[in-house]
Amino acid sequence: ARAREGRAHARSPNSGGSGRPPPRPRPLDIPRESDADERKGPMYAALVEDDADDWAAFEGYVDAGVAAGDANDVLAKLDATTSDGRGPRLASLKLLALTGDVEGLKARVAAYVEARGASPSCFDDLEPSLVALGAAASTAIPEETDATARTISQMRRFCGVAVDAAACVAKANDSSLDDATRSDWAVLAAAALGDGDEADLMDAAAVLADARGRDEANAQVALASMDALIRLGGGEAALRAYGRLGVKQIQLDS
Repeated sequence: ARAREGRAHARSPNSGGSGRPPPRPRPLDIPRESDADERKGPMYAALVEDDADDWAAFEGYVDAGVAAGDANDVLAKLDATTSDGRGPRLASLKLLALTGDVEGLKARVAAYVEARGASPSCFDDLEPSLVALGAAASTAIPEETDATARTISQMRRFCGVAVDAAACVAKANDSSLDDATRSDWAVLAAAALGDGDEADLMDAAAVLADARGRDEANAQVALASMDALIRLGGGEAALRAYGRLGVKQIQLDS
């Protein structure tokens, strides 16, 4: 019996005799009660350290830190993270949005564009921060470079700042760019042209039709094309475009 107890103790992951580190905390192990924020922080910190791509852990780490009044410490630890992934940068944006640090958030938005402005996901990453900035969002848009032109145009459009429609059309027609990039520019061009008269709407529909021919599976192009066709009175053509999307019935209901 004593031998069996000894073997069981040796196998236990929490025992000193196992030779293995204690188990990584799981999200379900983290206390849920509101008065446990000080205990949550270190557990989320361990999750973040273990996996720099675990966004749920980053969110929990930020939320717990803000609730516990440790926002500055959490921000410093995020800045000290050696990972070059999106997690630490996006977590710092979320933290500054929660604490209402407008100037700090604007600076971080500009830094994020500088670091990741060439990524197709950059604008989507930044949209929650732009929403948090409200009227100040337009002042957070940095200078445009060749690498960040698409992201900057998306930010300008979102903030209601004028976008050069002709330049967007030129990018959409630039055969040296890949199809996905040209499609993004086509959607931007259509959005800019959509504020104009019927001739502008015709141009928007045309540039989107070209984009659909190259990138038929792109849902954003299809939806933008439908919008342009509907505004031109082409309901039947818009319905055909919708049918080609193959939307499932559950998506119609939700």
